[in-house]
Amino acid sequence: FRTWINKQEWYERIYRSKAQRVMTELKTGTMDPAKANPVKQIGRFVIPWRLPGLNEYIACMNKSRFRGNDLKKKTEEDIALCASIGLSYHRPYDCAVHLNIHFVESNCRRDYDNIQTGQKFILDALQSIGVIENDGQSYVLPSQYAFSVDPDYPRVEVEIVPHPDKPIPQKRVVRREKKRQEP
Repeated sequence: FRTWINKQEWYERIYRSKAQRVMTELKTGTMDPAKANPVKQIGRFVIPWRLPGLNEYIACMNKSRFRGNDLKKKTEEDIALCASIGLSYHRPYDCAVHLNIHFVESNCRRDYDNIQTGQKFILDALQSIGVIENDGQSYVLPSQYAFSVDPDYPRVEVEIVPHPDKPIPQKRVVRREKKRQEP
């Protein structure tokens, strides 16, 4: 019985010390409050229609590259509007994020890989409004997808989940040496 109490005290001491460290860092101002509670940074928004799939985008590109570009720009502008209205966190995340995307279709006609193309539009829109700094691999981790059917209300539900333990890479400052001119 005595050893169990020692183990329990040891277990509580470890986790209590982590909480105490976070509280101390918050009190001294060395930690951002959003890092201490990453749940506050989770962003959710809804796009109240279905996004164009890969087949629609390819069809527009085959007709004219300008039509394909217009489709992409218009879709990104609409997603950016939905995101700016729905998100309460508008600063760029200081850590890597991943997206949980729930595609709700009106029927089962489109393939999953065609539907997932909407992620490209979502990431570009989030980058354009400044929610994420970049949509590269160092900034955005692999996404999770869910699919369902609702004939009355097709939509896309997006959740941005930060990972504070995976900071984004720091930008390198490139210094160029001046060439010496010999007299």
